Amino acid sequence: MAFRNRLTIGQFILGSTGFLSLYIAFTNISLAYPRLIWRSADFESRRVIAESAWQTEEEAQTRGDALHFEYGFPNLGVLWIPYYQNLSGRELYQTIIVPDEDCDRFLRQHIHKLDPNAYCFTPSNRGLPANRRGV
Repeated sequence: MAFRNRLTIGQFILGSTGFLSLYIAFTNISLAYPRLIWRSADFESRRVIAESAWQTEEEAQTRGDALHFEYGFPNLGVLWIPYYQNLSGRELYQTIIVPDEDCDRFLRQHIHKLDPNAYCFTPSNRGLPANRRGV
């Protein structure tokens, strides 16, 4: 089998057994972005963008997939709002973007691609204020 014009992508994923596994995927270079792999994460004290809120985790992931494939945002997550003490406590799943750079600058640059009500905030269980700011 020839793999001309193909790109190999390796991803390390911590499995439920606690062992680190290597997953290799082959994809055509013509594809814009590899498929997202959703996993639990702790966003404690990270400055993130709240893009939209949903009744189910699946709906939040579907919105994240759309942001990823349509606009190329690589760092996305789903946050359960009641998990963090400094948030509203509403029983919703939040689609979030975790920018590598300054959150407020990233939001200003990309707000035209996002829900116009998107905002930066800091989820925390350590007594930090949410420090919510929009554009």
